[in-house]
Amino acid sequence: MSPPAWLIVAALTGAASAASLTPLTHRLLRDQPTSPGWTSTLPTTLTVVVTAALFAALAWRSPTALVPAAWCLAAVALPLTVLDLAVRRLPDVLVGPAYGAAAFALTATAIHSGLWWPLLRAVVCSAIAGTAMLTLALARAGQLGLGDVKLAALTTLVTGAHSVTAAILALVGAFVAAAIIAVALLITGRVSGRSTRPFGPYLLAGALVTLLAVPL
Repeated sequence: MSPPAWLIVAALTGAASAASLTPLTHRLLRDQPTSPGWTSTLPTTLTVVVTAALFAALAWRSPTALVPAAWCLAAVALPLTVLDLAVRRLPDVLVGPAYGAAAFALTATAIHSGLWWPLLRAVVCSAIAGTAMLTLALARAGQLGLGDVKLAALTTLVTGAHSVTAAILALVGAFVAAAIIAVALLITGRVSGRSTRPFGPYLLAGALVTLLAVPL
């Protein structure tokens, strides 16, 4: 398949994925007291468009064998971002299947290619990141939740398949970005020192920026 055709297929796959998850996302939003604006036409349309663009960009930037796993992360990135910002939730119904699908994709790639090291590296990175995040969540109750722990395991599974460096950059980048935004909000008086903010969007952004911007 030629590169332009491959990118078109990727974009259409992303759009279809986002559209298929829209009803579930809306139901999860309606289950919680939140602004009805999150389920309006504009956010829904933007989710589909941005997810399609992410799928195409990942297909262009990532090694072909690792694209399916990256797509598993991209498929839930926008729904999870919206849910964490709106209702402070990272539902297992999205994170769990995405993790399972990414693990399956990496396993299938390993079986097909005979190269098992990327899968092993991904699993090890995921396990270490998940353990570290769980330790932080227990040490700083209220700052991080179990949803953040599970999402960190997912993001490092996908980035770890590329390299240990990618997994580290994705996770550290999330904390650095969160710290910068927190300081900016404190300086401008928009939050207090006791305020907590969703961390899921930073984890997702760190992973996706690493996959798209960092040479892998």
